Amino acid sequence: MISKLTAEDLRKPCRLDLQTLNLGSGGESVVPMFGQERAREALSLGLGLHADGFNIYVSGEQGAGKLRSVEAFITGLAATEPVPDDHCYLHCFSDPYQPRYLKLPAGRAVTFRKDMKTLIKSAVQALLKAFEHDDYAERRQQIHSRFEVRQAELQQQLVTEANREQFLLKQNAWEVYTMPMKDGQPLTDEAFAALPVAEQEDIRKRQEAFGARIQRVMLETRHLEKETAAAFARLESEVAGYAITNLITEMEERYMDLPAVVSHLQEVKQDILDNLAEFLISQKPQPVTGNHILPQGDFLRRYEVNVLVDNSRQQGAPVVIERNPTYNNLVGKVEKETMMGTLVTDFTMIRKGSLHSANGGYLLIRAEELLRNPLAWDALKRAIRDRQAVIEEAADQLGYLTTRSLKPEPIPLMVKVVVVGSEMYHDVLHAYDPDFRALFKVKAAFDTDVARTDDHVAAYARFLLHQAETSALPGPDADAIAGILEHGARLAGDRDRITSRVESLTDLLQEAGHYARKEGSPSLTRAHVLRAVEQHFHRSNLVLKKLQKMIARGQLMIDVTGAHEGQVNGLSVADMGDIAFGRPIRSTASVNPGKAGIVAIEREAQRGIRTELR
Repeated sequence: MISKLTAEDLRKPCRLDLQTLNLGSGGESVVPMFGQERAREALSLGLGLHADGFNIYVSGEQGAGKLRSVEAFITGLAATEPVPDDHCYLHCFSDPYQPRYLKLPAGRAVTFRKDMKTLIKSAVQALLKAFEHDDYAERRQQIHSRFEVRQAELQQQLVTEANREQFLLKQNAWEVYTMPMKDGQPLTDEAFAALPVAEQEDIRKRQEAFGARIQRVMLETRHLEKETAAAFARLESEVAGYAITNLITEMEERYMDLPAVVSHLQEVKQDILDNLAEFLISQKPQPVTGNHILPQGDFLRRYEVNVLVDNSRQQGAPVVIERNPTYNNLVGKVEKETMMGTLVTDFTMIRKGSLHSANGGYLLIRAEELLRNPLAWDALKRAIRDRQAVIEEAADQLGYLTTRSLKPEPIPLMVKVVVVGSEMYHDVLHAYDPDFRALFKVKAAFDTDVARTDDHVAAYARFLLHQAETSALPGPDADAIAGILEHGARLAGDRDRITSRVESLTDLLQEAGHYARKEGSPSLTRAHVLRAVEQHFHRSNLVLKKLQKMIARGQLMIDVTGAHEGQVNGLSVADMGDIAFGRPIRSTASVNPGKAGIVAIEREAQRGIRTELR
């Protein structure tokens, strides 16, 4: 039996006592995930599984506070997890265009960077002091003296042989040559031409033979110069080695538990010894050459440590919300500087992305923001699938020809990605992107409303009190909060449930607070809430008013009395987004004669459904 519903049957008053509900004065900044057991279970599953592809897509209506609720849920879990490692990039001495990745325990990256700066500064001072010492100058002079003595011996030997062969040695900028002599005097061209032909031929033969001797002596001199240069290099390397070995060894002892750091320190030492000249003059301004990769000619920058991620102040696993997920913000980038019309870069200009910041933790992204940015979605999928964060130019992703840049070593990635968006985005991705189904296997769906239990009402009240406090609104009394929650039940369309769109309730609280302040009221009451509801409806009901006016004028004909054959009044719901209202309509049945005899209405109208039994 159908019974008539009264207003009391449709509306369930909400009565609150702030003291008996134990709301407290602090309130809650985020509505907990009450009434969302399905979403909570899905999040627990996705966050607890570390197998491939068990990332999470959180779906639900806009304004339900999904992102904040999920953030609060994950933050509580992440606080109990270990702090992830720090991540750095170092100069690769064998290939400067491929910086090397270094992982360090949390908090030690910054210390290592400071230690490296101190080490290099101390090494410069130690080397300058060593090369200015009298012992080094004396040993260098000894090497130079041995070279000069040996060179003088070779030259004297050559001069003696030339005198014996009656030749005078001459030297210009590019060669040593001989002039024939007779009676101790060099022959002029006229005197040489006056000699008998046989004597001329003899002189030419002896000159040619002695020229070979000169070449051998010159070759010995060049070998002697190389040996001397090598002796100087050995001396410099030996002195430099003594000067910096203790510094390197002392630092190695502090990082004995990190073999990768010890190995890098050995490479640093060898590179300093191999490039002593550049190392010692590096503090002076240097011109930029075409193949110079370090801007400003700063040779010492190759020994710096680029700390990409510093977790020294991190408590638990990181929870990162990327609010602008562009390609570079996700995967990082390599910055460049313009110098003399040329773009230059080095490993110290590598910048992290949110994937690096969230490594070892959780990354939260809004679906609509992610899909709005070109290349970002594909880059995120590639990072999740390959379990590594690769920093490369966006043009390289598209296969375009670009200028030569850095190719940093990929960083191993262990991150749980949570994408928050509407049901529509989930359905589209699930239908048209096979990678989505493989990488986001867990769906956490937020319900549109929650049960109106005492616990849920208390949680909503705590949240509203906190919002009023943080917004400096007049303090709402229990009746005002009850009015807001009743409005939440009206939005849910069920007296026993409350909408999960907390944003709508927060907006109502703000509007009611505005009217309370405008009146100078010390508290926010139910009257202010009702006024806010009425004003919101008034601002949005322009279409409704025009429809009512058209009915009143007879432009839309609706009969509300009597009876008519073939006509029935109905009510359709017009949803304008911010409000919804009923619109009266009239349905009229039209009758037409069919064919002769018995007819089937469905077949006559060609609307029948064919059914087959098998």
